[in-house]
Amino acid sequence: MQKRLMILGTLFEMTDLVKKAKARGCYTVVCDGNADGPARAWADRGYVADVRDVDRIAEICRKEKINAIITSFSDIMFEMMVRIADRAGIPCYAKPEMLPAYRDKQVTKKICRELGLHVPEFRSGCAGRKPADRKQTRDLPAQNPGMRARIPGKYILLL
Repeated sequence: MQKRLMILGTLFEMTDLVKKAKARGCYTVVCDGNADGPARAWADRGYVADVRDVDRIAEICRKEKINAIITSFSDIMFEMMVRIADRAGIPCYAKPEMLPAYRDKQVTKKICRELGLHVPEFRSGCAGRKPADRKQTRDLPAQNPGMRARIPGKYILLL
């Protein structure tokens, strides 16, 4: 049976994915709200649909007999991929009940703590210090690694 791959997203970074999938014999369908997405030119079929419209894209998946789905590195695209796969009955490595661990940073931190991993904590201020003592303004150089330039400026240090 031929793999029929739904690719959520049509931006430039998806063109290589479409080309590689086709080279491996996959029938490719791309879908997002960008009518001019460059990946459309390489895909077997393209649909213009808001990726947040889970029901519509799930219906497209059923119509196109999609049996695999993939997307880019975006949080929202990942979430929509998981929801669409679930609604359309497409196998996916994540399930909707797993999404809070990816999208809700408090849930993620809780899971990390349970696993014994250190997580950054949020503090709204420095306990025991007067407001005037908390902030200190200094002239510090900022380093831009790409340009190797030192940019002077005012920076606030939270102590």
